[in-house]
Amino acid sequence: MGAGPSGGELARLLAQAGVDVVLVDRLIDLGQAAFSSAALPLAALDRFGLPEQVVAARWRGWQLVGPGALGGEEGTQARHWMAGQPIGAVLDFGALRQWLASQAQG
Repeated sequence: MGAGPSGGELARLLAQAGVDVVLVDRLIDLGQAAFSSAALPLAALDRFGLPEQVVAARWRGWQLVGPGALGGEEGTQARHWMAGQPIGAVLDFGALRQWLASQAQG
């Protein structure tokens, strides 16, 4: 299976269940991110047992920017929302791929 987040997680779960798995990826170094990062709620870190080393940053809000009138003028419109504390994380996909592979190997 591929060593992306889904394939790596599947390999980790199968290996934990005692199944022999092979991870195959086109990148020689799994630390290279072949795609961009993703944001997820902090609760997902615990749910999937993800370590701090795969977290690139924590987030506590969002900004939505789109077309529309702002103050009666044509242009873009922005909406913001902020929590008082971090509620989510952005993952470092290179670190995530390496960690998942090491878990499947272990």
